[in-house]
Amino acid sequence: MHLILRRIAGNVKQYKWAAAAFLIYYFVVRSVFHAFCPLLILTGFPCPGCGTTRAVICIFTGQFVRAWNLNPCAYLWVIFLAWFCCRRYIMGKSVRGMTKWLAVIAAAMFAVYLYRMATVFPGYPPMSFKRDNILNRLLPFYNDLLRHLFGI
Repeated sequence: MHLILRRIAGNVKQYKWAAAAFLIYYFVVRSVFHAFCPLLILTGFPCPGCGTTRAVICIFTGQFVRAWNLNPCAYLWVIFLAWFCCRRYIMGKSVRGMTKWLAVIAAAMFAVYLYRMATVFPGYPPMSFKRDNILNRLLPFYNDLLRHLFGI
């Protein structure tokens, strides 16, 4: 157990500045824009990853149907994270093949995103349109244009 904690602490120390930058970004954009996703903040459209964090939390709290509805690819992330943590921290081995796993997950997320944009958007969160976006603030005609083109 001591060895596992030492491996985790080593990674935390190695990536502390990236984690600090992430936390600063999180708190700034959440307080200013009341959202986290850069694509959502800029354009008002959800991204392929929208709903993934909430879905992972739902998986860990036993809300499996809700997790599936938020983002079905969250299950792939949980499997990937379990494999990664087991291999890296428990077994102490390198995580070869990680790029392939991530490519498969990214492709699946994009495919699910295209399907949901065609069948569900605009609908229930996370597949909803955020009217209070940066492009609308900079270009007042942006929402009118989208309403005319896409009916949103």
